[in-house]
Amino acid sequence: MNNNKRTNLKRKFRYTISKLTWVILFTIGMNTLGCMKETTNGNEYFIKYEVSSSTTNSGGKLNVVFNDANGRSKSNVIGTLTSWEVVLGPVKKGFNATISTTKEGSPDDELKLNAQIFVSKNGNEFELKKADKSDVPRSSLQVSYTIDY
Repeated sequence: MNNNKRTNLKRKFRYTISKLTWVILFTIGMNTLGCMKETTNGNEYFIKYEVSSSTTNSGGKLNVVFNDANGRSKSNVIGTLTSWEVVLGPVKKGFNATISTTKEGSPDDELKLNAQIFVSKNGNEFELKKADKSDVPRSSLQVSYTIDY
Protein backbone atom coordinates (compact mmCIF):
# COMPACT_ATOMS: atom_id res chain seq x y z
CA MET A 1 0.00 0.00 0.00
CA ASN A 2 2.89 2.30 0.60
CA ASN A 3 3.92 1.98 -3.08
CA ASN A 4 0.34 2.72 -4.14
CA LYS A 5 0.30 6.01 -2.20
CA ARG A 6 3.67 6.97 -3.64
CA THR A 7 2.45 6.25 -7.18
CA ASN A 8 -0.71 8.32 -6.63
CA LEU A 9 1.39 11.22 -5.29
CA LYS A 10 3.65 11.09 -8.36
CA ARG A 11 0.59 11.19 -10.67
CA LYS A 12 -0.92 14.15 -8.79
CA PHE A 13 2.43 15.95 -8.88
CA ARG A 14 2.78 15.43 -12.67
CA TYR A 15 -0.83 16.53 -13.22
CA THR A 16 -0.29 19.68 -11.13
CA ILE A 17 2.96 20.51 -12.96
CA SER A 18 1.22 20.00 -16.31
CA LYS A 19 -1.67 22.31 -15.34
CA LEU A 20 0.75 24.90 -13.97
CA THR A 21 2.77 24.82 -17.21
CA TRP A 22 -0.37 25.46 -19.28
CA VAL A 23 -1.45 28.33 -17.01
CA ILE A 24 1.98 29.96 -17.32
CA LEU A 25 2.02 29.56 -21.12
CA PHE A 26 -1.50 30.97 -21.39
CA THR A 27 -0.59 33.97 -19.21
CA ILE A 28 2.54 34.72 -21.23
CA GLY A 29 0.57 34.44 -24.47
CA MET A 30 -2.16 36.80 -23.32
CA ASN A 31 0.37 39.36 -22.08
CA THR A 32 2.21 39.24 -25.40
CA LEU A 33 -0.99 39.77 -27.38
CA GLY A 34 -2.05 42.60 -25.09
CA CYS A 35 1.23 44.45 -25.64
CA MET A 36 1.11 44.34 -29.43
CA LYS A 37 0.56 47.73 -31.08
CA GLU A 38 -2.94 48.08 -32.47
CA THR A 39 -2.97 48.98 -36.14
CA THR A 40 -5.93 49.15 -38.44
CA ASN A 41 -4.09 48.86 -41.71
CA GLY A 42 -0.45 49.57 -40.83
CA ASN A 43 -0.53 52.93 -42.63
CA GLU A 44 0.41 56.29 -41.13
CA TYR A 45 -0.86 59.51 -42.70
CA PHE A 46 0.12 63.16 -42.31
CA ILE A 47 -1.93 66.15 -43.49
CA LYS A 48 -0.60 69.42 -44.85
CA TYR A 49 -2.93 72.40 -45.20
CA GLU A 50 -1.94 75.43 -47.30
CA VAL A 51 -3.65 78.82 -47.68
CA SER A 52 -2.64 81.76 -49.84
CA SER A 53 -4.31 84.96 -50.96
CA SER A 54 -3.79 87.93 -53.23
CA THR A 55 -5.25 91.42 -53.24
CA THR A 56 -4.21 94.98 -53.95
CA ASN A 57 -5.40 96.02 -50.48
CA SER A 58 -2.92 95.40 -47.68
CA GLY A 59 -3.54 94.97 -43.98
CA GLY A 60 -6.49 92.57 -44.18
CA LYS A 61 -6.88 89.56 -41.90
CA LEU A 62 -8.02 86.02 -42.69
CA ASN A 63 -9.43 83.56 -40.17
CA VAL A 64 -8.19 80.04 -41.01
CA VAL A 65 -10.02 77.13 -39.34
CA PHE A 66 -8.85 73.52 -39.75
CA ASN A 67 -9.26 70.06 -38.19
CA ASP A 68 -6.25 69.05 -36.09
CA ALA A 69 -4.94 65.47 -35.76
CA ASN A 70 -7.59 64.76 -33.09
CA GLY A 71 -10.40 66.02 -35.34
CA ARG A 72 -10.86 69.17 -33.27
CA SER A 73 -11.32 72.56 -34.85
CA LYS A 74 -8.34 74.93 -34.56
CA SER A 75 -8.22 78.57 -35.59
CA ASN A 76 -5.42 80.83 -36.79
CA VAL A 77 -5.46 84.46 -37.96
CA ILE A 78 -3.12 85.40 -40.80
CA GLY A 79 -2.64 88.49 -42.92
CA THR A 80 -3.86 88.75 -46.48
CA LEU A 81 -0.98 88.43 -48.95
CA THR A 82 0.51 85.80 -46.62
CA SER A 83 1.16 82.17 -47.50
CA TRP A 84 0.41 79.84 -44.59
CA GLU A 85 0.82 76.10 -44.07
CA VAL A 86 0.67 73.55 -41.27
CA VAL A 87 1.53 69.82 -41.14
CA LEU A 88 -0.18 67.55 -38.63
CA GLY A 89 -0.46 63.88 -37.81
CA PRO A 90 -0.24 61.05 -37.69
CA VAL A 91 -3.91 60.44 -38.47
CA LYS A 92 -5.80 57.30 -39.44
CA LYS A 93 -7.55 56.25 -42.61
CA GLY A 94 -11.00 57.86 -42.62
CA PHE A 95 -9.72 61.16 -41.15
CA ASN A 96 -11.71 64.12 -42.49
CA ALA A 97 -9.30 66.95 -43.30
CA THR A 98 -11.18 70.25 -43.49
CA ILE A 99 -9.96 73.81 -43.86
CA SER A 100 -11.91 77.03 -44.27
CA THR A 101 -10.78 80.62 -44.69
CA THR A 102 -12.87 83.75 -44.13
CA LYS A 103 -11.96 87.41 -44.54
CA GLU A 104 -12.35 89.33 -41.28
CA GLY A 105 -13.80 92.82 -41.20
CA SER A 106 -14.88 94.82 -44.23
CA PRO A 107 -15.25 93.11 -47.63
CA ASP A 108 -12.44 93.20 -50.17
CA ASP A 109 -13.69 93.09 -53.75
CA GLU A 110 -10.23 92.10 -55.02
CA LEU A 111 -9.39 89.29 -52.54
CA LYS A 112 -8.56 85.97 -54.18
CA LEU A 113 -8.32 82.97 -51.83
CA ASN A 114 -6.71 79.58 -52.43
CA ALA A 115 -6.50 76.50 -50.19
CA GLN A 116 -5.04 73.03 -50.66
CA ILE A 117 -4.96 69.75 -48.73
CA PHE A 118 -2.01 67.37 -49.15
CA VAL A 119 -1.58 63.87 -47.69
CA SER A 120 1.61 61.90 -46.98
CA LYS A 121 1.25 58.13 -46.55
CA ASN A 122 3.93 56.18 -44.66
CA GLY A 123 6.53 58.94 -44.92
CA ASN A 124 6.25 59.36 -48.69
CA GLU A 125 6.08 62.74 -50.44
CA PHE A 126 2.97 64.85 -49.87
CA GLU A 127 0.40 64.44 -52.64
CA LEU A 128 -2.19 67.08 -53.49
CA LYS A 129 -5.61 65.58 -52.72
CA LYS A 130 -7.94 68.55 -52.83
CA ALA A 131 -7.62 72.19 -53.90
CA ASP A 132 -9.80 75.25 -54.31
CA LYS A 133 -7.99 77.78 -56.45
CA SER A 134 -9.78 80.59 -58.22
CA ASP A 135 -9.07 83.93 -59.85
CA VAL A 136 -12.57 85.07 -58.93
CA PRO A 137 -12.57 87.45 -55.93
CA ARG A 138 -14.29 86.04 -52.84
CA SER A 139 -14.27 86.45 -49.08
CA SER A 140 -14.40 82.79 -47.98
CA LEU A 141 -13.78 79.19 -49.03
CA GLN A 142 -13.89 75.67 -47.61
CA VAL A 143 -12.03 72.50 -48.69
CA SER A 144 -12.49 68.96 -47.34
CA TYR A 145 -10.89 65.58 -48.03
CA THR A 146 -11.44 62.23 -46.33
CA ILE A 147 -8.49 59.81 -46.36
CA ASP A 148 -9.72 56.75 -48.22
CA TYR A 149 -6.63 54.88 -49.43
